[in-house]
Amino acid sequence: MKILAILLALLITNFAFAENEAEHPASYYDYLGTKYAYREDLHTAALYFRKAIMQDPNYLPAYINLGVTYGKLEDYDKGIEILEKASEINPNIQEVYVNLSAIYEKKKNYDLTIDYAKKALALNRNNATANYLLGSAYVMQGKVQEAIEQYRKLNNINEDAKAVRLLNKIIHHATQQ
Repeated sequence: MKILAILLALLITNFAFAENEAEHPASYYDYLGTKYAYREDLHTAALYFRKAIMQDPNYLPAYINLGVTYGKLEDYDKGIEILEKASEINPNIQEVYVNLSAIYEKKKNYDLTIDYAKKALALNRNNATANYLLGSAYVMQGKVQEAIEQYRKLNNINEDAKAVRLLNKIIHHATQQ
């Protein structure tokens, strides 16, 4: 009976997405891209995110997902280009700036990591990932006091995992000097 219920749910879900494809092709392709991204099939995911953007050149979730996917593929410049386009479509979406900050951290450009983390925090000061990225960039620049302040902010917003990661980075940096 449980298996029958699961199969029925899958059938209904697939039918709903088939209808969604006709009504909202951009969100349908974005859904497919996300599905492949979770499977770590990033090239196929990127293909579907690009299809979503072709269907609706202003569909922001596909831009964000495509930018993140390029970041995971280590095509950082392409990821930055896509996320910058997303910020032009809507400059008030914190996820765009968080992901730009994360890509710049991977590129070891800590000044831009800080700039974009601060843009995200201007939209939501409790964004744990932006606080972490800001603190991490401060550590890499040797600004330990600023990094400790970010650690405190992470603790205050109850982001224990990110706070511990940042604290470990601060301690590692301090012991390496």
